[in-house]
Amino acid sequence: MGRKTFESMNKKVLPGRETIVITRQSNYEAEGCLLANSIEQALTLTKKDLHIYIIGGADIYHQTIADAEKIYLTRIHNTFKGDSFFPTITNEDWQIEEKKDFIPNDKNKYAYSFITYSKRDKKNESSPFI
Repeated sequence: MGRKTFESMNKKVLPGRETIVITRQSNYEAEGCLLANSIEQALTLTKKDLHIYIIGGADIYHQTIADAEKIYLTRIHNTFKGDSFFPTITNEDWQIEEKKDFIPNDKNKYAYSFITYSKRDKKNESSPFI
């Protein structure tokens, strides 16, 4: 995750997983985390991992979405003001694998959906072979 995302979580490490914070600040400290100065450096720290999860922010998503195989997205059904946005997900590149919708309740003010997207294999879609 990026430094701003880490700080937005009050600098708390997510339980049960190794956390890598990506920052350009050479003197940055993040207790319980590994630090990297780039996506490439962060990836070298994950060589032993079977699955790598990117959890933000916007710049990190934009740098990594082309290499992603799945997207686990929470879509909140409301409009908010903001200055950072997730990359556009197109039907050409992604297909919905699963979608679960939820209505507002005591814990959640807005309706929302959990959506799992998988990357389309474009070379196989145009193949005449089954």
